[in-house]
Amino acid sequence: MKKVVLGTVIAAAALFTGCEDVKEVTSCDLKGYVLGYDVHACVESEDDAYIRAACTSEYTGFLGSSSVSSAVVSSGCSGQATKICNSVQNGVELTLYMYGSAFKNVDCKDYEDYAHK
Repeated sequence: MKKVVLGTVIAAAALFTGCEDVKEVTSCDLKGYVLGYDVHACVESEDDAYIRAACTSEYTGFLGSSSVSSAVVSSGCSGQATKICNSVQNGVELTLYMYGSAFKNVDCKDYEDYAHK
């Protein structure tokens, strides 16, 4: 189960791979359900245009058997995360914030390995 939840969040983070250089941080706050579990994650980056495009369109049906109940663009993720992972994907720096007990034992290295496959 933990791998399914982690894979879902990682897949969401992998969407954020644009290349526009913007100095302000923009985030996409995601809430939904995976196999009956509440999932809350947030991805932030300096790539405002890509975050906005992904957060408003690419999440529709994205999680397959899961559902996204909300995907909201904001100006940064809450620092009260259970786990915080940093990544660079296609030259874009991302920070993934994961909230809730389902993520407390997640290793950021697992996220990095999955995201770069």
